[in-house]
Amino acid sequence: MPSLSAKACQAALGRLLIAPGKRGTTGRMARRATAAAANDANGHLSDLRAVNLQLQATIDTLRGQLEQGKSEADAAVQRAQAVLADEISQLKATVQSMRDRLEAQMADGETAIQSVRAADDAEMKQLKATINTLRTELEAERIATEHRIEKLEADFARERETLQQQVQALRLELEKRA
Repeated sequence: MPSLSAKACQAALGRLLIAPGKRGTTGRMARRATAAAANDANGHLSDLRAVNLQLQATIDTLRGQLEQGKSEADAAVQRAQAVLADEISQLKATVQSMRDRLEAQMADGETAIQSVRAADDAEMKQLKATINTLRTELEAERIATEHRIEKLEADFARERETLQQQVQALRLELEKRA
């Protein structure tokens, strides 16, 4: 349904108006044209309100999706941190257990100490290598998680910027139509 501007409505009314003193069907036609122009203007305003409500609903939906994505990312980070904290705790317990075992073996005597020391030295090297490997893996996982978070935040920022630009463009378009 084409919308009529105020000037177009006035021009249509001007063509339909009757010269002063004349009455008849042309006057009725003018009244009908005036009512039709008012209905078209009200319809256009109603259409603009409906579009505005739809845009607001879209913005609210997109905002909710962004917030949900961020909370899901935060939850994933918290889960990863909990898993890593558990692994660290287990490694600390393992190291402490090894230290306790080593101290108990040292109490058995000097000869036992020499043999235990040789075995423990090899085991400690292996544990240190394991710890260093786990530490490296932990650091790599932390860095990867940070990169994923940064990427998610960048993606959300780009999406937010795009949405803001779209909203701005739609506002400008609405202002042009108004």
